[in-house]
Amino acid sequence: MVSRKSRSNRPLSEIENLTAFFKRCRFLFCPVRNSGVKEGRITMKMAFGSVKEIFAKMPEVFDRGAAAGLNAVIQFNIEGDEGGDWYATIKDQTCTVSEGVHDNPTLSLRMSDKNWMALCKGELNAVFAFMSGKLKAKGDIMLAQRMPKLFSIG
Repeated sequence: MVSRKSRSNRPLSEIENLTAFFKRCRFLFCPVRNSGVKEGRITMKMAFGSVKEIFAKMPEVFDRGAAAGLNAVIQFNIEGDEGGDWYATIKDQTCTVSEGVHDNPTLSLRMSDKNWMALCKGELNAVFAFMSGKLKAKGDIMLAQRMPKLFSIG
């Protein structure tokens, strides 16, 4: 797997890649603006009001080109009043998001509903969340490296 490099030309750590994903989430689900076409594909910015809406909109912003050769399942276990279990299945350059628990996910992410919303809004730093135990990851952590490109806004 090719490792992305930081501006200082060093490979990004797993935590830095996870942070990049959540920074992209913040913009991915912000109020609609600057939508359009970039490099031959539609770019979207989404508004959201609940945890469930975030997962419902993920397939709409999925970048098929970034998923070439990837077959993976990302499990999201969100706890709290708005919580639930969702998993994103990426196969044959398509993404489907389903409610429930997958039997054998490639990567599992667990956090509270408030922390998930805060991460997506950019109010909670992913590195801090991971280091403080607010975000728990299990499985192929390197998959997080591809998440900013998979759920890209352009």
